Parts: sequence; C-alpha cells; structure tokens
Amino acid sequence: MTTLIRPTRVYFDTANLQDLAAESSASTLRTAFHRVIDKGVLLPVVSFIHLIEIANKPDHIRENMLRLLDPIARDRRLLWVRCGGPVLDHEFRRALSHEGNGRLPPADMFSMDIGRVLRAKRTVACAGSESPLREMIGTLLDPIVGQAVMKKHRAAVDHGLAALADFKKRRKLSAASNPRFSTDHKHAIILSRAAASGAMAGLPGSDPGVRLDVSRMPAHEVWIGFEEGAVRGSQAIDDTDMEDRWHLPSAVYADVFFCDKRIYERLRVAGTLPPHARRNSEFPTYLAALDESCGGPAC
Repeated sequence: MTTLIRPTRVYFDTANLQDLAAESSASTLRTAFHRVIDKGVLLPVVSFIHLIEIANKPDHIRENMLRLLDPIARDRRLLWVRCGGPVLDHEFRRALSHEGNGRLPPADMFSMDIGRVLRAKRTVACAGSESPLREMIGTLLDPIVGQAVMKKHRAAVDHGLAALADFKKRRKLSAASNPRFSTDHKHAIILSRAAASGAMAGLPGSDPGVRLDVSRMPAHEVWIGFEEGAVRGSQAIDDTDMEDRWHLPSAVYADVFFCDKRIYERLRVAGTLPPHARRNSEFPTYLAALDESCGGPAC
C-alpha cells in the first residue's frame, strides 16, 4: 500500500524569504529550498501581508524576491492563505455557530489560486497571468490603484501602533506584577474588533461573547496574545509591530510558522506561543532538517 504524505505548509517570515532570495542560486540553503518543494515535502505559504512588505522593499531586494517566488507561483506550488482581517472575522462568526469553536477548516484558509487573493482584494484580475506574483506586486506599486491600498494599510498600521503604545504606557508595570488578560478582557477585545470590522453585522443583539472559547479560536488567541505580550513585556513598541501582528492570524493556521524573536517573546510572555512557532534564526536549520528528512540530494 502506498502512503501519501501531505506537504508541510510552512508560513515563512518575510525576512526568511528576503535572506533566501539574497543567496546565490547554487547555495546550499537555496538548493535545499527548491529541492523540498520539488519533492513535495514543502509548500511555502504566502499571504497578502507578504505582498505588501515585498512591494515596500527597495527595488533590488524586491526583484531578488520576485525571482525566487514568482516561478513557484507560476507552477502553482505557492500556497495562498486568507489574510489576517478576514481570518479573524470568519473565525468569529464560525465560533458563534459552532458552540464557541472557531477553528477554520483548511479549505477555508488555503488556495493554490492567486486569483482568489486578487478577487478578495478587488485588484487587477490576473489569475491567468504568466507571472501572477510579479503582476500583483506591480499593481501594488501602481501610483493610483496600488497606492490607495498602501495608504489604507499604512493608516491602519499607524493607528494600531498608537493604540498599542498608549495602552502599554497606561499600564506601566513589570511583566511579573502586571496581571494576565482575563477571559472577560479577551472577550471584550474580540467583540470590539468584530463590531469595528463589521463581523457582527446581522447577528442578534444579545451578547455573543458568552459563547466564545478563545482557546478554540487560534487566530484570535495569537492576535490577543501579541497585544498582551506587548503590554506586559519589557520590549518597546516597534514600527514593524503591527505588520508582524497582521501575519499571525494567517500564520497560525500553517503547519509551521516563522516569526522574529520579538513576536516569539511576546507570545511566550502571554502564554499563547503555539508549539509550531519557530524563531527566524531557526530557519536555516529547519530547512536543512526538512531536506535531510527526504534524503537530501538523493531523495
């Protein structure tokens, strides 16, 4: 009997992909990356937040990353995942209809079709393009269409950073004496966000918070955990924090996800660090081990 093994869905941090793209095409790390994809061991996972970050890179870095990723996208070996905001909205509504369990099935999260991403973002329909990823980045760089998306994204990031910094300032206590977020506090965060995003539209007027189980809402658990870790931890608020936070609702649904040490530490402080989270510094070792697991060059 033949046993079919599903590829490991890995959500790489943008920094991982940038480092990989800077490697020579013949380097050990880059060769291993392509080999595990070719052998069906690895499916790289990319979200719309990755695209925004790539579009914001200097020209030469962006071009290197496109040369790495666009051929994989063309071959439909790049897995697209639903973006952060819609993940939170969908998870919230699912929790209300599934006795508090908001965990989304893979079919609702992942797609090999870049057109799904583009249609969701109402951008240029280039699902049939020979270079879908490159065309998408080009759309984001467009002075009219793309900059409107970028401006909206930047405004949301700035607002989030200001709110997070203010909350941290108002709770100037050490992590040791600063109490953990209570269940009621977490419910309040969920309901407040759902009301602001429109996820509560059409729902009964009664308080749905009593039906939620945050431990069975993985995207919300890491989303709130990031905030708790930022407020209770000793790290200063950084300009990239909100973009890093927006990766989390998508990333947590992958089999493995990478994040920088600040994000990793914040989730640890909050007690919401998923077992499949990895620090960016572990990326080369992880990729080498994955390559070795299928026999390396001879697999």
